[in-house]
Parts: sequence; structure tokens; C-alpha cells
Amino acid sequence: MSGHADTSRAILALGTAQIGLPYGLAAVEHDEASAFALLDAAAALGIRHLDTAAAYGESERRIGAWLTSGTEVQRSFRIVSKLAPPPAGFTARDHVRTELSASCRRLGVAALEGYMVHGAREGVRREIFDALACFRNERRVEWIGASVYTPAEADAVMVAGRYDVIQLPLSLANRAAATAGTIERVKAKSAEIHVRSVFIQGLLLRAPHDLPSHLSPAAKTLRRLDALARDIGCERAALALASVLQTQGVDRIVIGADGPEQLNTLVGAATRARALEREAVREAEAIAASLPGEIADPRRWPK
Repeated sequence: MSGHADTSRAILALGTAQIGLPYGLAAVEHDEASAFALLDAAAALGIRHLDTAAAYGESERRIGAWLTSGTEVQRSFRIVSKLAPPPAGFTARDHVRTELSASCRRLGVAALEGYMVHGAREGVRREIFDALACFRNERRVEWIGASVYTPAEADAVMVAGRYDVIQLPLSLANRAAATAGTIERVKAKSAEIHVRSVFIQGLLLRAPHDLPSHLSPAAKTLRRLDALARDIGCERAALALASVLQTQGVDRIVIGADGPEQLNTLVGAATRARALEREAVREAEAIAASLPGEIADPRRWPK
């Protein structure tokens, strides 16, 4: 079926791993000034949601310094963070209280919009869910969620507890959450779907001639996507975003950026993505499906 598909009204959120530690293919090392510049750009572009984690190096602290530096716009940002794995000997409730309080202190806020377990290993533990639910009831967080990698992990954590949000990867090359029925099952339990890794840690934004050796087999796929993008009058980033925006049930899309210029480009691409025909996006998905699993899944990249 051709024609313009109804695109989701998913909210864009800025992922902030990059401002706290070297992350993704570019592995840019930010200082406080460049981190602030990226956050300023997000504000200017209308983004009002930030996704961070205790595990993201200096990210929480830098966000906190930026938030408290002063404007009404900055104070309107809604923050999601993630729980570090508990050390041996801690009860779940004590661990969640300690980590949540530490995150709020670094961020300079009294409460968070959302707080997620950072992986299925903790997400399937009922005592972790119960502890998170207690702090939701106390209004320390508006919602609780689980950040996972696979449809099977999403199903497992939803059995462990009624999480409000499931976050998982979704991209041109990794459509598992959409094709396995995961999104429908999560939505059936009245939970939201937030997606990440739309650009596969920057791979789908990289020039074909500028790939590290372990990702060089992706060059042919990137060139084919570029050719398709030229044919329909857009850029590769718009194709990547259209695939996610045209996936029914997606509520929030977490995107990362190396700096203000790239973020501006990506937000513009998201606008153009909403106008792309579904037939072209399906073709892009078919092209990207040729990427082997060891390339499409960053967990399998050499460390």
C-alpha cells in the first residue's frame, strides 16, 4: 500500500550518555561547556525530555548544573534516569532509595518524571519492582519503567511487575520489537513504549567511507540507503526516523547527538520523516535488514 502513512505523535527526548562519557561511534568527549551547548540546543529546538542514567559518567551532574543555571525553560525539562545494579548485601528498597536520592541530588531536582531499571536482570526481580512502586506511590517519580534489549526481556519484566514504561531498541535494522508483537503486548497492559538506538549508536549516520574496520561490511547497506534517500529527496536520517515514527504504539523516541549542529539536523530530519511514504520506508527497512546481527546489535561490537 502506497501513500502517506499516519505517523505517531511520539515525543523526541534527548539521550545524554554522550555528555557524560565517550559514547557511540563518534565517542566525543564533552566538557561542561560543550555539554551545556548541546542542552541549550535541545531547549531551543523544543525538546523538553532528557534521558540519563547513573551509569552515564558525568551526565547527571552536568544536567543538574545546567538545570540550576537558571531559566524557566530549563526548569520545564522532564528527566528520566536509570537505576544502577544493586551491590551484594543491599536490600532492594534501601538500594533504590539510595540510588534515587543520589540521582536527584546530582540532577538538582526533588523528583523525576521517570525511573527505570537499567536492564532485564534487575527488571525481572519482583523486590526491585516493589521498591520502585513504593517510590512512585510516594511521588518521588511519576512513573517507573524497565530499559531492556529484546522482546523476550520485555515480556519477562512485564510478568515481574506492572511497569508503566518499557524502553527498548528499534531501528531500520532492528525491527524485532515491532515484528514480534512486543509493542502490542506492552500496550495491552496500559504501558508506554519508549525506543532508543534509532541510529544504532551513530552507525546509520556515518559516512560509508568512514567506518571502523569491524563495521566496514555495513558500507554497502549505507550506500543503498543513501541512493534511496536521494531518489525520494531526503537524507538517510529521515529514513531511519520515519521507520520508528511510522511504528504504531511508540510514545517516545530517545535520540543522541554529538553536538548542537547534529541535533539540529536530526530534529529537522524528524519533521521531514513524517511526510515520507510508507512504501519508501518499507524499502529502507528491507535494505537495512541485510545488516548482519553482529553489526546491527552494538552489544556485539568489539570492545
